Order: sequence, then C-alpha cells, then structure tokens
Amino acid sequence: ETCTQFEERTKEVDYATHYRSSETDMETSARNFKPLPKGTSAAVRQYKLQLDATTTNPCRHVVIHKELYLLRAAKKGMEFEEIREFYAGDGTLIATKRESVSKQLSASGYYVAAVPLPIPRLAPTGKYLVVSKLMVRTAENQQGTLLAKASAGFQVIPRDGCAPPT
Repeated sequence: ETCTQFEERTKEVDYATHYRSSETDMETSARNFKPLPKGTSAAVRQYKLQLDATTTNPCRHVVIHKELYLLRAAKKGMEFEEIREFYAGDGTLIATKRESVSKQLSASGYYVAAVPLPIPRLAPTGKYLVVSKLMVRTAENQQGTLLAKASAGFQVIPRDGCAPPT
C-alpha cells in the first residue's frame, strides 16, 4: 500500500475506542481480585496496553490492545473518560484524545478493545510513547478521579518510497 492509498483509507477508519465485555476472562479475573471497597464508586484492578508492533513505518497502523478490569457501583451519573496522550521520545506531548466510554462501561467486568493508531507519512523517525488514563467523574467529584494509567512504546523507522508529498 502506498502512502497516498493509506491516507485515503484512513478517512474511513473508526479510531474510537470500542470496549467489549469478555465473559470468559471476567470469570478468571473475578476470582483474582477483591470486591469494590465500601464507599468507593469505582476501582480498576487491571489496566493494560499492548501494541501489535514495537517498530513500524509511516503510512501504517499500530493497533493498541487494551485490557480493563473495572469494578463500579450501580450508581447513576458516573461518567468514565479515557484520555490517550502521545509523546515523542524526548517527552514532548504530540497529541491528546479524549473519549467518553461511560456507555461501554455500564457494569463491573473485564473489558477488551483494539484501537488503530495511524502513523502519518510525515512522522519523524524515533521513539514514541502512548499513555492512556481512565478517569471517573461523579456529581460529588466533577474534577474527576484517575482510576488507572498505562503506557506502551513504539519506534518509527524510515519507510522506503514514502517521501513527503510534493
């Protein structure tokens, strides 16, 4: 696939997080984790990010695989937000993406998701870091509470025949 074809295809790709419940993993996880402490609205017992590749080229996708074990109260008005940040190897913040995942995380359970991350044509070679944070907001705490944070790194290497557009 050429960079031009990749760029055209990215216009039709859904880059949102879509968590799905994983019942088989939930049964295993439920035996290994303590219940939600009294007076707590939500807690995360596991939050992991893994990438399908640690090295990639421009004009490709890296897929972020997420695993989440969430315990939550059956409380109305809880809002869950996931914040994804992308950093260059020197620590410079490149981009931030915020997504509401409240509807997807409607009950306690084990969730998984796979999210494509496009590597643009002009992405400089070097190391990058993806940081994901899960926040919860309640009527009592509008600022929100950080429930979990995870990160994963990858490296962009040059791609032959993928020069910047002229």
